Amino acid sequence: MPRIDIFSDDDPAELNAVTMAIFKVWTEWSLGQRALGGRRLRQPTGTYASALRVEMDGKNHAAVFVDTSVAPYAEALETGHRAFSMLDYMAPGQRIPIHRTGFIQGAIGLRYSINPTTGKASRARSSGLYRAGRFVSGLYGIVRVPSSATGSNTSHTGPAWTVPAMAAYAPARIIASLFGRRVQDMGGSITSR
Repeated sequence: MPRIDIFSDDDPAELNAVTMAIFKVWTEWSLGQRALGGRRLRQPTGTYASALRVEMDGKNHAAVFVDTSVAPYAEALETGHRAFSMLDYMAPGQRIPIHRTGFIQGAIGLRYSINPTTGKASRARSSGLYRAGRFVSGLYGIVRVPSSATGSNTSHTGPAWTVPAMAAYAPARIIASLFGRRVQDMGGSITSR
């Protein structure tokens, strides 16, 4: 779970002010209003922002974290994920509507849930949904999932079934480094995980 912990033996009001400033910056980033490390969320839904929580533990400790039960993809934003093929997780023969611009309309129902960090499927759960990425432009109508995973992922006869790797956004680490000096000046420490 992405988390920033702030510790301070100084004035609790100063600790509260720093915690709220961190929460504000993280919320602005999660709503796409601010860039962190030169990267901005392009199409935020508000779910990530609503999953942000602040926890005060006594006078010396505060934490800002993402509730992964509300936004389960938060860990993937923090750590990134490797490239993987959707063919491994989709039911053969499944009908998928494609928009004339080449993008899937809506979401694809997957046979298994996908761990976004490793790209591996879990057979125990079957309710995973994945919004498709880039597809071949100009393709439209109905596409069926091939019965075998053979063939090129970049063919011009169908969609590209590979989800590209995503580099880590690492908002917790970047925000912790932004506020590190301010927390040190008030005699405290800050950690992110």
